[in-house]
Amino acid sequence: NQLEKLRVLDLSDSYNIDGQIPSQIGQLKNLEEFISRSNTFIVPKSPAVFPKELFDCTSLKRLVIFNTAAGGDFSSITKLVNLEYLEINQAGSR
Repeated sequence: NQLEKLRVLDLSDSYNIDGQIPSQIGQLKNLEEFISRSNTFIVPKSPAVFPKELFDCTSLKRLVIFNTAAGGDFSSITKLVNLEYLEINQAGSR
């Protein structure tokens, strides 16, 4: 699977994304950077959330969630033992 090799996922300035980030993101074991800046996730009848499986990406070194209309439970962030840079600002429903 080619996605297993993915190291950087940058969703910056992808306004009006239709749907949620799928829980399968946790299968990206080589993901080192996840960036979401200035995004709005369009999810009918429910708030947009980042899946808890994002924190299964234990190779993450850089996590940026900035000015993004999606929330979530970030209590499992401690699983990211390789994290070197963290920026969470203005995350949540708008």
